Amino acid sequence: MRRVLAFALALGLAPAWADEAPSNLACMELRAKLDDQLAKQPDALQLNALLFEAARKGCLPSLQRLLAAGASRLARDAQG
Repeated sequence: MRRVLAFALALGLAPAWADEAPSNLACMELRAKLDDQLAKQPDALQLNALLFEAARKGCLPSLQRLLAAGASRLARDAQG
């Protein structure tokens, strides 16, 4: 699923399920976590871990924010 989302983002597309709804508690919590982590100048591994978390939760604005902050579109983890 991460590869599909990363590929869609690379093409400038987003699947319908990736929209971040204001009432989506998981995305709101992730956004607060990003505010905290990005203020601490995370390294590449931390950025990519946050990128994977945002992809799992389908939080498109958080994905875009992490990519803008330097997370890699080519990042991989144990699941691909």
